[in-house]
Amino acid sequence: FLGEGADGIASWRSPASARTAVINGLMVDSDRIGTDCVILMIDEAQNLLVHQYSMLKVLLDELIDLKRSPFLLLAAQPEIQHRPDELLKKNLHDLVDRFFTRWHRMRGLKFSELAGFVSAYDNLRWSPDRNSGATAPTFTEFFAPRLAHSGGLVVLAPHFADAFRKSNCESGRQAEDELETKYVVSAIRIFLLEVSGNAAALSSNELAGVVQRAVQRSGIFENRRRVGDAEHLFELPAKKRTRLER
Repeated sequence: FLGEGADGIASWRSPASARTAVINGLMVDSDRIGTDCVILMIDEAQNLLVHQYSMLKVLLDELIDLKRSPFLLLAAQPEIQHRPDELLKKNLHDLVDRFFTRWHRMRGLKFSELAGFVSAYDNLRWSPDRNSGATAPTFTEFFAPRLAHSGGLVVLAPHFADAFRKSNCESGRQAEDELETKYVVSAIRIFLLEVSGNAAALSSNELAGVVQRAVQRSGIFENRRRVGDAEHLFELPAKKRTRLER
């Protein structure tokens, strides 16, 4: 019912009719299992627009009026930390108080964990074909079978680490600062697609170059150029922090 503008949220009819449909569904489900608690979760919440926070507030208020106890969890990338400032500049203090009073930061991927993360692609398999009984290949076996049999993707973990350290330094961060997992996943997938069927013909230096290009295309550079380094730039002035933590 939030309409367009947030990833993965489809437009429904009108916001009011969609909100009514959502509330009716929640009421039926909560009555069925005998609880007044309603938990709502929104992923990629950094994509929510200002008016969508207002719509969420109306939804929560209506659930409270109906004697329900709603709890809303917004899961988002670090750039959401800029949103309270934007709302305060628009004098939307009620939205800040409603949605940004509690923060819980989930840390990123440490460089000491990178090799283990990359090695998962050497072990993860698609479900086997139940009709044939054959064992499905791993991601590395499927895209780069020669690489899979010569140590796997994990042998390239140092190249991924070097490329991401470079991205940290170029964006003004410390070389060993934590990484956003989604960019690591993106870089690995881009790498596997690029070397598909061709990894055996590439030298170690050429593979390192492919890794570097994959990291550059992962979106991490564009994100930091567009929104800055959210983890380092977001420092609430004392007065605003007092408001948020009140």
